[in-house]
This record gives sequence, structure tokens and C-alpha cells, in this order.
Amino acid sequence: MKPYVIGDQAEQDLIDALVYDALYWGDSGCELHAVFLAAFERIGRSPGAFPSAGYGNRMLILQGVPFAIVYLDQPHRVWITAVANTNRRYGYWRLRKPPRD
Repeated sequence: MKPYVIGDQAEQDLIDALVYDALYWGDSGCELHAVFLAAFERIGRSPGAFPSAGYGNRMLILQGVPFAIVYLDQPHRVWITAVANTNRRYGYWRLRKPPRD
């Protein structure tokens, strides 16, 4: 399994999604957080299994929630580009780049 790294902007996407879920649904966000963690693990196990999202990224569309995980499959890791709300304009994350190692 490749390790995954959540980019700063993707981390903010994740926080925003969990806060919105807690405020809108009155939930603690635990269930949605578990969905995201399972998706990150799934991507880490098989990063090449998901379709291209353009701009060098791949995408896992989550079932049952309006989110997709956008990521770059790099040789030594998976870099999470965005925890993308599928109701937003497609590709808003396209200029996000991983930091240089």
C-alpha cells in the first residue's frame, strides 16, 4: 500500500465537509469521516484503479455522499489534491500542486 498525503487545501476541503455535515445534519461528522478514511485507504491500496480526472489526477467518486477524492498517483505516495464536493464546478482543484520533495 502506498502512503497517502493530504494536501493543505484538500485538508481544508475535508474540514469544511465535516463541519457542514455536523451543522446541517446535526451529526458529529464521524460517519462521513469514516467514509473519507475508507476512500483514502482504498486509493492507497490500488491508486491506478480509478479513472483519470484530467490535469494528471485520478478520481474516486464516493457512493452515497456528494464527494469525490481527487488525487495524484506519484511513485512514492498518493497525494490527495481535493476532497471535492461534486456540486461545485468541476476542476476547481486543477491548479493545486503537491509541494516539491
